[in-house]
Amino acid sequence: MSSPKKTHLPDPISYDRDSFSPSLTGNTHFKSGNYGYFIDAKKVTQVGVDKITPLLNLEEVGVSDPGIFTWLLVDFGESTKKQIFVKKSINITEIMTKHTNILSDLFDGKQLTEPTPLASGSEIRVYFGGELKKSMSEEIAYYTINFLSGTFSGETIDSSSFPKPVQGSNAKSGSGDMLDLTTITNPITKAICEEFLVLFKNELLLRPDDIVGFAKDQTATLLSSSLFKGTSNTNGVLSELNREIMELPNNVEGVKVYKFNLQNREEAKLWNNTKPLQKTLYQATKRNLETNIAMLVKKSEKEGLSTNTDSRMLNLYRQQLVEAEEKYIDVTSDMIAKYELKLDSINGGGRKTKKTKKKTKKKTKKKTKKTKKIPRL
Repeated sequence: MSSPKKTHLPDPISYDRDSFSPSLTGNTHFKSGNYGYFIDAKKVTQVGVDKITPLLNLEEVGVSDPGIFTWLLVDFGESTKKQIFVKKSINITEIMTKHTNILSDLFDGKQLTEPTPLASGSEIRVYFGGELKKSMSEEIAYYTINFLSGTFSGETIDSSSFPKPVQGSNAKSGSGDMLDLTTITNPITKAICEEFLVLFKNELLLRPDDIVGFAKDQTATLLSSSLFKGTSNTNGVLSELNREIMELPNNVEGVKVYKFNLQNREEAKLWNNTKPLQKTLYQATKRNLETNIAMLVKKSEKEGLSTNTDSRMLNLYRQQLVEAEEKYIDVTSDMIAKYELKLDSINGGGRKTKKTKKKTKKKTKKKTKKTKKIPRL
């Protein structure tokens, strides 16, 4: 009997259907120039998200458009092949494209030609996960990888064992963004990277000139840097990834996008109060101030405000309460309805909804021809 092939990869962790919770949708906020954007995705379903960011195997990434992806390295048992599965990220909060969503898709059998949920009691073994950036430059595809996944890499990949990136580096997309593996002094980390790189290249449809490597900075998310990279001036011109986000209502049922002029006081106030945390902060602040005011008033009624300090504090608390109430609005859908963006109004109305729909359909059809699901169980 042949001995098992030696591996430097960490031992995988087994998951069953009930041992994790996939990420749900929610709200996203970001600024571009003088404008604030609010994406309301609370009503989005998994079916809607799958239309624009389905589960892919690594081979399919080779013929996909550039972008940022989340990935997981898994197998389906000790005797099965290790495989990498990905989902393309469509905003900075990774709406339904987190690593747990990949795992959920795998349990739903979406990696199969004919999707069928895995049998009850099935387990999936996860080694680790991270982000993948695919970019193009002069017809060359660059694949940049990191191990950022708090859930699946935090205990298996020690990010501190990677060399610290040079401060102020501003390399363009290409091999200059990638880590030189000879600079990794930790032998275990280096061996893991080398083995994973071989596995990655074997699964990916690489052309002769394509380049694969690890990100120089293994502590910085690729998604956030891509989202805010590019044109974002005082006129509110959007970067390409932001532009894709603006097209979400056209592609995913249930998404609404709102645009506010932050130079306008009332619009800025509305935008700020669409953030879910804002209501919680207001309620906590109001409760604390009202408690402090009540204590001082009670003291005044009993013995009077004996010091100037008490009097000043009472006035201060009352002023702070007024300011907190002025800043807060319990935002309703009716209040912000007129700020909702339609696709043909994005960035000056440069593209029409009808035309974009046609283009999207054609593009999807073209991809379907090239990318065929490969059953690997």
